Amino acid sequence: LIAAALGCRSVHRRDSDSTYQVLDGAPVFPVHHELRSLGKPAAEASAGVTETLLDPAHTDRPVSLVGSSFIGELSVDIGEIARLDAGVYHDVVSLWAPVDWPDENKRQLVEESFTGAGSARFTGDHSTLTVVDPMRVDMCNISFDHEVYERVPLPPATSTIGSDYFLIHLVHDAALPGVLHNRTIENFYTPERRTDAGFIAYQTRFVKFLLSMLYFNHVYAAMAAAGDALLDRRGHVRADTVVELLRASTGQDRSENVWRLDRVDTSYRKLGGRYEAFAELLATRREQLLDEAERDIEEFALLTGAWARLVHAAVAQGLGSAGG
Repeated sequence: LIAAALGCRSVHRRDSDSTYQVLDGAPVFPVHHELRSLGKPAAEASAGVTETLLDPAHTDRPVSLVGSSFIGELSVDIGEIARLDAGVYHDVVSLWAPVDWPDENKRQLVEESFTGAGSARFTGDHSTLTVVDPMRVDMCNISFDHEVYERVPLPPATSTIGSDYFLIHLVHDAALPGVLHNRTIENFYTPERRTDAGFIAYQTRFVKFLLSMLYFNHVYAAMAAAGDALLDRRGHVRADTVVELLRASTGQDRSENVWRLDRVDTSYRKLGGRYEAFAELLATRREQLLDEAERDIEEFALLTGAWARLVHAAVAQGLGSAGG
């Protein structure tokens, strides 16, 4: 809303727990690729990338996302679980997959999850014009054209990691062009996460992420099936269609999330120590967390339905000019 009030044509996100890589003494800024391509028709943007892997039928659509990934610490602070017990790590991370996925698919998801671009440091530019795979980019290193975020907001879920990836999935499933580049940034953990209070807060956000997937997996599958129906005749995202899909995901059978909480409880008790203590705390909040997960998706549908009016009001109010 602030970007709309400023008259911005795009938003560019970096997280406070990340930093830029350095090459030959100079920072490696991702905005280099973002400003070069965002908002341009894909056919025009192709001149500014290393390679194009885009269906020719989509080259008249605008570049709606430019992003990359990260190196360094896992994007989700659960590396200690992997060090303590690889089996428990697999069991917990696999809980964000759809429950009906085959075991092999879940294994591959666990291997890829939260690892970013690994450890390879930046040595030179490479960029690809494509429909960007959500698993290849991270919200700590991304940008969107205003035609995306002015039509659909990010989910308003509080204390829930991962919900902010929604727009990446939307752009992908609508087959809107994007640019995937290799100017990865470095992820690190803030000292606060190592405190007792920080640990509890972060693990709560992680558990809420797992519970949110009951609803988001349903919506993501529906968006993938909708495809071009997510766009209007001008190639813009249809917010009303997104609202319909969000509303259809509410009221899911909670037994799947009860099962997730049971699996987390068992896994964390196996780890002992502060994880077992967290499991004890989690046991007292089960109904509250189940309610919050359902309410979050309901509120997302409500916000998305009102979003166009909010953006219009922000533009009308204005905050001066952003100059670009």
